[in-house]
Amino acid sequence: MKKVLTTCVLLLCLLMTSQVFGYSVTFGDKSIFWPGWSNGTADDSTDVIGIPDIQGGTATISSSGYLTGLTFNVGSIDTSRVMPGDFFIDKDGNGTWDYVVNLLVGQTSGGITTFSAGDNKLYSINTPIPVGSLTNNPGYTLSYYSGGYNNYRENHPVAYDVSSNLTLINDPNVSFSGWSSGGTPTFTFGATDIHLGSQFIIGWDEQCANDVLNETMNNPVPEPATMLLLGSGLIGLAGFGRKKFGKQKSA
Repeated sequence: MKKVLTTCVLLLCLLMTSQVFGYSVTFGDKSIFWPGWSNGTADDSTDVIGIPDIQGGTATISSSGYLTGLTFNVGSIDTSRVMPGDFFIDKDGNGTWDYVVNLLVGQTSGGITTFSAGDNKLYSINTPIPVGSLTNNPGYTLSYYSGGYNNYRENHPVAYDVSSNLTLINDPNVSFSGWSSGGTPTFTFGATDIHLGSQFIIGWDEQCANDVLNETMNNPVPEPATMLLLGSGLIGLAGFGRKKFGKQKSA
């Protein structure tokens, strides 16, 4: 019985520790294009067109279920000509984008963009926009390549028109480390900006959409009611074991 008591105490300690420090979730790059955005060409079966190659990464989630950071593993990048697209987040995995990080500045289809690392604006989307909506384009800017290069993934969302349907979140803006060839681009979010549901989706590509990331992840943070029930059960089991052990000892 002493072993049972010790095991319960250890499990409770591990449970409390995970709640203090949060969680990390790794993800890959299983998508070729965003759902609903195939273009009817060879692009639909080609994961990477040229460069860059986004190979997955890690999401960090606080103990209270907020997204705090994202780190990506990326291969070679033409940092002088390929700009990162806007970053989209579906907080509850229901197929509509709820947040967007504006990385492309002054973007127009076929036009020139500007980008710099540092603080970038995070917006909540007032009327969540559908992930797959090629025929009813709700304010997306579609993919292009400003250098005249024709081999890229055409007709794919890379940014969102920030002039309407958005509310700026200023506390704080999102920090993005920027492109680095063969590096690990990182987003850092405010501690209480984006609360995630049991599942969430991230969407990201470049102005040319050469490699598209659309990944669904499970949120490992237990619901508060589940945590309370599990913690109460462990405490109760530990108390029962100690009581029974005391009776055996007195006998």
